[in-house]
Amino acid sequence: MRVPFKVLFSSTLLALAPVVLPESAFAQQMTIPCKPVEAAAFPERIHVKCATAIDDRFLFFAASTTDPRFAARALSVIESAQVGDKFLNILFDLGDQSGTTFGCQATDCRRLIAVTMVETPIPAPGRCAFDTNRVGCPGYCQAHDDRNCPGFCRRHPNDAGCHLSACPSGKKCCDFDEEGKCTLCVVATAKCPP
Repeated sequence: MRVPFKVLFSSTLLALAPVVLPESAFAQQMTIPCKPVEAAAFPERIHVKCATAIDDRFLFFAASTTDPRFAARALSVIESAQVGDKFLNILFDLGDQSGTTFGCQATDCRRLIAVTMVETPIPAPGRCAFDTNRVGCPGYCQAHDDRNCPGFCRRHPNDAGCHLSACPSGKKCCDFDEEGKCTLCVVATAKCPP
């Protein structure tokens, strides 16, 4: 059967569209590992429950049955992985809460975009992947200036907490490493170097 050029070209263009979209369009999408412990089908959705919550929040990933073919394919992959004692890689969008329209609760569920069955799980994303403004994550010290940030005591040498250190008596600490340990002790009456 011959496919008209216009149809073939349009299909190819749609397949390539994600490649040419701006990176920010996919900023919230991520793939996570899941050991399926529950597969369910409801009139409005199908879902999978993972053995471990992602980011201590998301146990469930669901797809609407408004696209019944996708829902059936996704459920087939999920059930096969559960029965076969395999793992799933689930693509979802952290910021997408549209699943609430089909019974996926915003507190513990996200809309499933894609699912694959695998023998070996991928590593789970670190906690900074979900919120870079958490203590210890790269974005935290850009938005905050406290003792959790490197160089805090250098910037705030008069802060009471900066003087609590392992320096000998009569000395004060002028700089701390990332773990809060003093790296530079000076005479208590001296100024800290810049």
